Amino acid sequence: MFFLEASALLTLAVASVYGIEPHDHNQRRALVLAVALGDSGKEIVAAATGTSLKNWPKALTGQVGSKQLKLMNNTLVKKFVRKYAARRSALIVGKLVPAGIGAAIGGAGNRTIGKRTIINAREAFGAPPAMWPAEQGTLPAPHRS
Repeated sequence: MFFLEASALLTLAVASVYGIEPHDHNQRRALVLAVALGDSGKEIVAAATGTSLKNWPKALTGQVGSKQLKLMNNTLVKKFVRKYAARRSALIVGKLVPAGIGAAIGGAGNRTIGKRTIINAREAFGAPPAMWPAEQGTLPAPHRS
């Protein structure tokens, strides 16, 4: 569960840096699931919103009606459960072996899945913006590499 929470936090934090603020629960869910799924998630959102694979994160928060968003989320959840179950099933074997070896298997597997989530987030949002999104009444701070 911690891994899923961390993935959601990472995705929403990166989206915020890019000025994408999903205010609705279903928008946040779709964004997090699509990033976790990678290319297949992007394709589902792009098809549902009618946008290119490059602009799907912004389209998700502005161009999708609530009914369409619920249908898209159902598709994303089904795909995520299948993909996540397949990834985690290999890690379950780690619980059957002695503690030290099982911990190593679990740690390596979680690291691999976590790295993939970070890569998916970077690919989903593209290059970082040159400036932070402006808050009401504040000046944007420059992005430092």
